[in-house]
Amino acid sequence: MAGLFSFGDSMVEQMTIRRAKNAEHKALMSLMLRAMRHGGSKSYSPELLAAWLVPGNEVFEFYLARNLFVAERQGKITGFGGWRPEIKKKNQARLASIYVEPGEEGKGIGGKILEILIEDMLEAGFVLARLYAMLNAHPFYLAHGFVDVEHTEIPVAKGVKAPVVIMTKLL
Repeated sequence: MAGLFSFGDSMVEQMTIRRAKNAEHKALMSLMLRAMRHGGSKSYSPELLAAWLVPGNEVFEFYLARNLFVAERQGKITGFGGWRPEIKKKNQARLASIYVEPGEEGKGIGGKILEILIEDMLEAGFVLARLYAMLNAHPFYLAHGFVDVEHTEIPVAKGVKAPVVIMTKLL
């Protein structure tokens, strides 16, 4: 798979999707926190978000671990997403969610990132994608062919759990 994808349709004008650079870790973490605060405020209490969305929270290291792709337009990162192999499940990849800059939602950015992530997972030999969707992102993943497996809670900070939906998609 080539490392650079450009799109020029009316929904996502002049967007490029490329592999993330190691030097972008801090910027991606910042974008992720902004996106989670913005989108999460529709589904989670301010108290839960305050406990969860703390810079340096070790639960976020997973999200920036591997196989990251960023979307950018005019040199500005507008979103990113990533995946990694599932540790205990052969042929399964774990989607680490997709984050889009607040104000850029609904423009097709997340969908394009997801397309590239799925293509990358397929090329790596995976047949199933699994993710833990935040409640506000659940409709996005349903619209892109993921199905619910289980509604559950995950630890997001010491003594704090957040409701999420475990979802899968055959690739």
